[in-house]
Amino acid sequence: MSIVHLCLVAITVPCLVLSAWASALAGAPVDATSFDPKTVFIKAAPVNVPVGTVIAWPAASDPLDAGNWLECDGRAVDRTKYPRLHVLVGDQTPDYRGMFLRGYRDPQAGGSGDHATAGLGLVQGDAIRNITGDLGEVPGIAVIGSGAFHVEDVAGTSSPGYGASGQTRVRVRFDASKTVPTAGETRPVNVAVRYLIRALP
Repeated sequence: MSIVHLCLVAITVPCLVLSAWASALAGAPVDATSFDPKTVFIKAAPVNVPVGTVIAWPAASDPLDAGNWLECDGRAVDRTKYPRLHVLVGDQTPDYRGMFLRGYRDPQAGGSGDHATAGLGLVQGDAIRNITGDLGEVPGIAVIGSGAFHVEDVAGTSSPGYGASGQTRVRVRFDASKTVPTAGETRPVNVAVRYLIRALP
């Protein structure tokens, strides 16, 4: 048989016919070993990406459908060309350059204050957990620092946690780098991406 039909029959369901025909043209019998997968065509259904969807794009080059996206860099939104997006964000795209996106938490939902966010779409300022330390003295013997505090003598020689015996002229410094990594900003470990927003359906 040159064409194989497989029918699944139900009372109200019509037959589904699967035809394996690649080898039939050559007159060879069709079976599992002669089936040619190159003759099977699959057409993907269109994906509906809602206007306003934000994606993280990893490259400097734009996606193939670049005309459907705008960069989240505060650029103007043409209300005539992008009417749906304009309704969502107004006259400009959000400016997410150098920003981290965070899941919104409704303050009315309760729960831990450690996960509180600003209002939806609003910028929340940076912050860090508190850094602490202690200073103590053993009268006539030592000045002691712990945590972010450390003690140096007046000559600048580092004294890690204590002062020289009987020394009263010491310098106390507060240095957060003694306890945490430091930089010119507060940030988590990160990878840079471009944020794009869907402008057209």
